[in-house]
Amino acid sequence: MQLLLYRRLLRSLKILFKTCRKWKSQEEFRQALYDERKFELAGEGQRRMDLIRWGILVETVKNTEYRPFHNPGVNIQPKYVLLPIPEDQILLNPNLLESDPSNNGYR
Repeated sequence: MQLLLYRRLLRSLKILFKTCRKWKSQEEFRQALYDERKFELAGEGQRRMDLIRWGILVETVKNTEYRPFHNPGVNIQPKYVLLPIPEDQILLNPNLLESDPSNNGYR
């Protein structure tokens, strides 16, 4: 799965380098890369994980325009970036929940 995502990322980079102008800043290049990945991953169910990896899930969901009757930007919280600790790991080490500060917000 990771290899497939890595290959897709490389393919996206090749397309960007072949078809684009030179960017004036790193931020312009990064935005072009975000846009390319947005179109490529949106229909494949991988977009959320890609936004988490880039660290922009919360801001992207909040800044996206939605229909008035369905607005996920109202409910998104930073804790939704965290993933649950697998149950078998918790059973192996019950202290994991208290000692892992990076995942305590998940609960």
